[in-house]
Amino acid sequence: SDMLIRLGKRHHDLGVRPQQYVSMQRSILVSLEELLGAEWNRDYRDAWASVFSFISHVMIKAAAEEAQRVAREGKQEGGKGRGEGGEGGGEASHGEGRGKGCPITAPAHMPVNKVLSGLQLESIHTSHPDGHYLHRTPAKKG
Repeated sequence: SDMLIRLGKRHHDLGVRPQQYVSMQRSILVSLEELLGAEWNRDYRDAWASVFSFISHVMIKAAAEEAQRVAREGKQEGGKGRGEGGEGGGEASHGEGRGKGCPITAPAHMPVNKVLSGLQLESIHTSHPDGHYLHRTPAKKG
């Protein structure tokens, strides 16, 4: 959970808005469905949606707390905080931390290894009209 809190604060700094988490979740679910094909089913979708909802909830809450902290500091300093004309926004690239494990585990019956071995998340962009989307590249085989 500490990692998700840090990520939520970082996403705030990058200008990610709460509605973009929904777009991201939809994009990941579509990608998983494409990757798993006939193996994908409603139970998998519901389980992954629950995981992403939990992640989003923690990160959005942390981002809101960060926004409040930045606003308080901005008032104390007499300046503007992020989101009020300060720094922030732009393209969000998630290259840092690549290769580090995620502490969230899916139920044992889910084909997580197949999903993770077949999908390499390279970056997340804010340029899509619907918000975030995944730019993914196939994992290198061999």
